[in-house]
Order: sequence, then C-alpha cells, then structure tokens
Amino acid sequence: GVTVHDHVVLCAGRGTAGLAAVLGMTIPVEQAAHVRVTFEVSEPAPRPVPTFQDGSGAFGETGVYASPYPDPRHYAVGLSEVTPALAEGAVADPDELAALADRAVAYVRRALPGLRADPVEH
Repeated sequence: GVTVHDHVVLCAGRGTAGLAAVLGMTIPVEQAAHVRVTFEVSEPAPRPVPTFQDGSGAFGETGVYASPYPDPRHYAVGLSEVTPALAEGAVADPDELAALADRAVAYVRRALPGLRADPVEH
C-alpha cells in the first residue's frame, strides 16, 4: 500500500525553492548573506578556546558568534545580522556586506585582544 502524509519537511538550502517547484509547490524563500571573518590568534592558547555568542552589546554589537578553527592558530567571528542576496546567491549590496565585515573587525579590536585584528579571510 501507499502511505499518504499531510506534511513534508524540505531542507535543501538555497535549492529549496527550486526543488519544491519540481513538486509543484511554491515556498516563500528570502535569500540573505551574513559575514564571518577569520583572524589569527596572537599566541595559541595552552588549552582549547571556547565557542561563544555575545548578545550583551557591551562591545558595540549584539548577535556576535565566534568559534575556533580545528587548528589553534585561527578563530572565526561573525555577526548574525544579514544583508539581502539575489535568488542565484549573489549579494544584492556588496558594500553592505563589506560594512558588516568591517563591524566584525571593529568588534574584534574592542572585545578580543587575543586576536590579530587584521583578518586573514572572509
């Protein structure tokens, strides 16, 4: 026999709307981009460095997340704020994305003295 279900969960990232369209479904999808910037650690820590989220606003930003790389020399810092992206994945306003990256760098300068403030990767 055939089993019929009332609901379907479809998770295909940017391809979700296109995959749904093949099934005759329309799913409202809003594309957006956020920035994550990689910094070098000034001196590798003797023990693992934690992943954290900062929503305090104490250093001028809320919605900051950060995590160490698997190697002890790099740390990634991002803002949860987003900028619109086009359906094909291009950023609608590259200057706005660059401004978010600049804000992440400024946050690192204020809040994370153990990182070199010049990013090595975006």
